[in-house]
Amino acid sequence: MGFSVTVTHIIFFLAFTGMASAVMGTYWSTSDELQEARRADAERLAEIVQTDLTVTTTSYNNGLDRFTVDIENTGTTTLDHTQFAFLVEGVYIDSADIVSQSVVGEGSTELLMPGDTLQVVIGSITSSPNRFRAISENGVAALWSA
Repeated sequence: MGFSVTVTHIIFFLAFTGMASAVMGTYWSTSDELQEARRADAERLAEIVQTDLTVTTTSYNNGLDRFTVDIENTGTTTLDHTQFAFLVEGVYIDSADIVSQSVVGEGSTELLMPGDTLQVVIGSITSSPNRFRAISENGVAALWSA
């Protein structure tokens, strides 16, 4: 009876050690994934805090039905202006209605660096708008109203 009890204890100990090892492996893996998610969330929040856009000038050309807007990147985050969304009078502007979209003085770059100005010309605007919103890729918006 003594030997079988000892063997049973050894078997239980080995089973418990194997189970504890699997549980700890899962715990550390999950902990690492949570830590990485928190780090990514903190980076995203810092990017949003450091993003700021300002509408500097607007003009409407009645003859061509075009609305021109200059948007300055007054924050410290570099943005991809091709990922911007635009609303005129609360209506989403489809890419087909954008006549041109470029960084002033920079040519064909997609990056809107801090201090740079993005000029957007929107066609098919039948009357002078009173409200405009540009929304960056990270959700920060520049608002303008007449």
